[in-house]
Amino acid sequence: LNMLTFGEADLGTNLKLLSQALAAFEAAGYLVGQSRITSNLGFAYQSLGLYRRARRLHVRAEEIHRATGLVDQVYAALELATVEMEIGHLKAAHAYLAEAAAAVATIPQDRFLHFYLPMVSGRLAMLGGDFPAALRHYKLVVKLLRNGEQPAFEMNALARLAHVHL
Repeated sequence: LNMLTFGEADLGTNLKLLSQALAAFEAAGYLVGQSRITSNLGFAYQSLGLYRRARRLHVRAEEIHRATGLVDQVYAALELATVEMEIGHLKAAHAYLAEAAAAVATIPQDRFLHFYLPMVSGRLAMLGGDFPAALRHYKLVVKLLRNGEQPAFEMNALARLAHVHL
């Protein structure tokens, strides 16, 4: 059910599918599935602008992540940093970002983490008015994604890089 949401444009359908998937993982007692679905529910509510609800879901996911492994905890910290930025709590976002950055050094190479951390860092720098730092972060993301197998992420990084230049 979770995989069906990735290409689904209807947010109502997305929320329904994610809720069904969460219920299935809860019934099975599968913590990794619960944590990831809870995070995805958080993203869905973020896209609706319901940041406080998204934050509650990401906090819940982080609690579950603590039982499932370090990589998931890092993603949870980055997700919480993103929500805090959207709410305007830049100090809290910095704290979550610092937590994630400290843990990244101890994690083997992850498919997304290597560019996700500087992407979130660039957004936070931009919101804080530190445009030179934002440029450095986004240039790193573009470099990491260049000629990779993640064209959508590369386009997002290029768009954010252009935004900083504007």
